[in-house]
Amino acid sequence: MDDRRIPTIQTPEDEYPAPSSGRETVNPSPETEFSTPDPSQEFDQTSGTTEETKERGFKRLRRIRKLMYGAAAIALGFVLLAPDQAEEPDAVPSEAPAATAEATAEPPVPTPAEKTATAVPVTPALTPVSADTPSPEPVFREPEVDTLFFSFSSEYHAWVVLSNTESIQSVTAELREKNLDERVESFTWEKGDPAIGAGVLRIPVFDSSSLYFSHMDYYSNNRLEPELEMDVTVRYALPNSGVEETIELKDEPAYEEGVYARYWGNGSFAREEGYPDCFEVGTYDKSENWRFVIGMPELVTEPGVFSVSAECGGRNVTEEECRTEVKKPDPALVELGFDSEPNAVLLIPRPDWMPEKGTLTLKITQYLEHYGCTLTKTLEIDYSGQIDDAVYGTVVDTEIGGMEGRNR
Repeated sequence: MDDRRIPTIQTPEDEYPAPSSGRETVNPSPETEFSTPDPSQEFDQTSGTTEETKERGFKRLRRIRKLMYGAAAIALGFVLLAPDQAEEPDAVPSEAPAATAEATAEPPVPTPAEKTATAVPVTPALTPVSADTPSPEPVFREPEVDTLFFSFSSEYHAWVVLSNTESIQSVTAELREKNLDERVESFTWEKGDPAIGAGVLRIPVFDSSSLYFSHMDYYSNNRLEPELEMDVTVRYALPNSGVEETIELKDEPAYEEGVYARYWGNGSFAREEGYPDCFEVGTYDKSENWRFVIGMPELVTEPGVFSVSAECGGRNVTEEECRTEVKKPDPALVELGFDSEPNAVLLIPRPDWMPEKGTLTLKITQYLEHYGCTLTKTLEIDYSGQIDDAVYGTVVDTEIGGMEGRNR
């Protein structure tokens, strides 16, 4: 086993002893100074070297190699650790030589493949959405219900207006006579009916005069007139559970200015009380301030303005074929103590192009003061020049306009 202890370094005097005194200045003899060397000894590599000297040289060489191997390992370690230190800028190197080696190291030259990979941007992959992720549940909105219910004298009009109709199962509207405590009309709309989806349910026009004549004794004996009210019931289902809830409301009719249309024949009554062979559009209440326009419903923006369109056989009546007249108070009625006021009416004398017998269709648009919207009524008058009395038009359709402007 080799002796790993540190050998004792010999001094120069030990390895190369100084010559004895006097020998430094003695000149050698020519024979000795220029003697021919022995060829066998000219290239003797071991001449003058002892076994002990060889052993010390070998040990020194091994020690130097070990130190070089250790230094190479330390340098390699710092090179391998250099990328990690570059990724952590806050890290402080523990040894100065490592920092020096890292600072002086040349950056690696990228290969052509690495250059191509660096030039092309990499799009991050999208995170797949799991099919099991539940979608958000729709927000439940409770249905909202409102009504339009008004009358023109004995003529009643009603609508049910709906919002948030998705969960509605059915809607029922009833007209009841309060004095008789009797149901006179009933209408039901079930889920899936387009009218529910549209949010507007129209109740057919009801004329209470038929109710009065059916119970004339009761009304006349008690000095009463028919009084109607409307009951509305809406059934809707709660989400998830399916449990049904109901919304109920009751409404009284609002009074609006009623508009009528009639035809005066050629009889004696027409000649005495009306306008022979003329169509008349008027109101139940009398006023000389009514304003009538022909075929311009867009001008109906306030109470007291009425738009009238008249058509017969596919031809429309023009503005020039109409006139407005103010009827004066009846002197006989005033003399008897009855209130009588001037009243403006629209007259349409039957034009020459209109046959003596036929059907006149009128559309009358008026402003509903209580609801802030418009009502358009379509009426038909079956007329004949031989009629002795006046014949009134029949309502065949109604339409509400400007619902967004309601102020009730």
